[in-house]
Amino acid sequence: MVIHKFQFIYVTIGAYKTLSQFILLDRCDVSIVVNVAKARTPGKSDPPTVLESILGTFEIMQMAALTEKMKHRKPDIYIHPEISDVRMFDFNKVEDVYRQAQPAIDELRALVQAKILEQ
Repeated sequence: MVIHKFQFIYVTIGAYKTLSQFILLDRCDVSIVVNVAKARTPGKSDPPTVLESILGTFEIMQMAALTEKMKHRKPDIYIHPEISDVRMFDFNKVEDVYRQAQPAIDELRALVQAKILEQ
């Protein structure tokens, strides 16, 4: 078995420059986008806090930009973990987040392994 050694790992965060990872697609062997935007919980009627409302507008804009970018150019791997019942400042729910993210982690591992074998 030949193991492909990647030369660089680029990590971008879309909070400041939304979707800068799309600029890097030509420079990468494998591009991975992990969308950590909060999944909406259907049926929940708890109103958001003022801060959640303000930051939620940025999230909506980022999702709209991501949707548009994905129409024209997709990364090799796209993962969106479904995390529910965790609000913005629920730092005490980190174990819940890790547990809920496990299926996405497993999917990411399998997809990365498949990409490595393709190389």
